[in-house]
This record gives sequence, structure tokens and C-alpha cells, in this order.
Amino acid sequence: MVQAEQYGEDKKVGVDAINEVVGADGYYKIVINNRYYTDAAKITGKRNGVILLDRDDLVRMLNHQYNDAQIRYSKQKEPIDI
Repeated sequence: MVQAEQYGEDKKVGVDAINEVVGADGYYKIVINNRYYTDAAKITGKRNGVILLDRDDLVRMLNHQYNDAQIRYSKQKEPIDI
């Protein structure tokens, strides 16, 4: 199960969001959000095997995808005129 959360500035994801994922069936338990987690949420996630991805993780993933796309684009051959 993957759960995505969107929070406003200066707000953190708490234990409730983590507990929702812990109670779900599934091999992977992941919570993704555009901000950060409270210390209690981090502890709860770690104890229950929940992967927590925060704002910094999203930025790293997006930068990685962007860089990979740029490399693929630069390696493409010129189009062939038919």
C-alpha cells in the first residue's frame, strides 16, 4: 500500500497517517508526503516496517529522473528523413 499525503507549510505528518498504512494489507507499506514527519511518526514507521518518504526524498527522486531523462535524450540519434 502506498499512501500519499499533502500538507501545508510548517505542518508535519503524524502517527495517524502511519497507523493507517500499518493496518493495511500489502507487502510494501509506504507513506509519501510533501513535507516532513514528526519524531513519533518516524519511530512508529520504523517499528512497523513502513517506508517514509519526505520532501527531500521526493526532490532527490525527481532530480534523478530528470538527469536520467537528459542522458537518454542526449544519446538519441538524429531522426532519419523518409
